Amino acid sequence: MKGLLRSYFKNKTFNVVEGFYSLEEMITYFNKQELSHQEIHIVSHSNPWAGISLKTSKEGVGVSVNSISQTALPKLKNNSTCEKIIVFHSGGLGESKALLFKLKEVFRARTSTKIGASKYFNVFGGKYADHYLAKPYYVFYPTAYSPGPMSLSQEIKTQCPMNQIDWFTALKAREETALDQVFSHRFNIPIEYEFQFSKKQDIPTLKDKDAVMDFVSEEEQLAMVLYDLGIPIEKYRWSTKTKGNELKIEGKLQHSRS
Repeated sequence: MKGLLRSYFKNKTFNVVEGFYSLEEMITYFNKQELSHQEIHIVSHSNPWAGISLKTSKEGVGVSVNSISQTALPKLKNNSTCEKIIVFHSGGLGESKALLFKLKEVFRARTSTKIGASKYFNVFGGKYADHYLAKPYYVFYPTAYSPGPMSLSQEIKTQCPMNQIDWFTALKAREETALDQVFSHRFNIPIEYEFQFSKKQDIPTLKDKDAVMDFVSEEEQLAMVLYDLGIPIEKYRWSTKTKGNELKIEGKLQHSRS
């Protein structure tokens, strides 16, 4: 993928800079350069649940509204991005208005700097186009427990009754088969949460998935994480592990995007 991205932007006569994985590194770079290009394109993997793979600092955590607020980033010089257009190529970032606004605060040294991102997913190096935007549709199921393309296609059809896409064929296709044809991509959205107890005996016995789901739904912090994700609790494959006074709860979910 890196080679495809590099070729795409070089063919557009962009100066390609690689090896920066955090906002801190980018700001430091911008402050040292005389940027001649009118546009700055930042490419980083992203999805609406896991967020952007870009980090706040080199040793920091992934970019989010909270992590940006809690990170002491270097100040951007007023002339670094003045009169520039900054485009984020990050899948679905345009859906997160709060995060996009926070990124505008980071990069907008002056109000003339414009920052944008699409609500759709960026596809580079396709069979029929070097780059295009794809509107995603989602369906979820517990990892390793897929109900099958027929059941999943019926679920998406119920969610999008006005759409005439052949969902069954789309879910079975793993790559582009023809121009404008829908295909699917799978990825995981895992959850891990650790609870510390005073004594090992205080750890609750969670015998089956229903017991785990009851425990998860009653724990405010974990329940809020699920609420923010917007994914039903029963879509996860839940498991538990204990070590000493610690209880670890893991939720594994497979996600198909068409």
